[in-house]
Amino acid sequence: MKGVLLFLATTGLSALPRVPPAPGTFGTLVGGVPTYLLLAQLPAPLAGAGGLAVVALAVVVAGRAEVALGRHDAGIITVDEVAGFLVAMVGVPPEPRYVAAGLVLFRLFDIVKPYPADRIDAAMTGGVGTVLDDCVAGLYAWLALAGLRWVGL
Repeated sequence: MKGVLLFLATTGLSALPRVPPAPGTFGTLVGGVPTYLLLAQLPAPLAGAGGLAVVALAVVVAGRAEVALGRHDAGIITVDEVAGFLVAMVGVPPEPRYVAAGLVLFRLFDIVKPYPADRIDAAMTGGVGTVLDDCVAGLYAWLALAGLRWVGL
């Protein structure tokens, strides 16, 4: 069961012989983007429920993976990026330009960790802390995407 947990928590990284140099970006690409594209095909209420379920599952999986790895928010845990990317893409059309912009903006805000993501990352432990800072980064990316769409870009 530990193998399945780590596979989910790392969006497949634990199955690779080596961790890629940018595990968060890898996790967003192989976990977040496909999950978003699948959810985007559903009616909005189902997509929203599915997104919330993924975020809740990410909290549980990340928390258990931290215990198994003995480390808070270990770089190899990337299920939090899946959750954060889904927040970034709420209500955004599944067009390639928006997916690409959402990916870049989400990763930027996830790396920079503007307030309060930085505080959440530093102060909260367990799966909630690991996932919540990424959800805040996703919210910033969502706001930036909304602004870009509003000005017509």
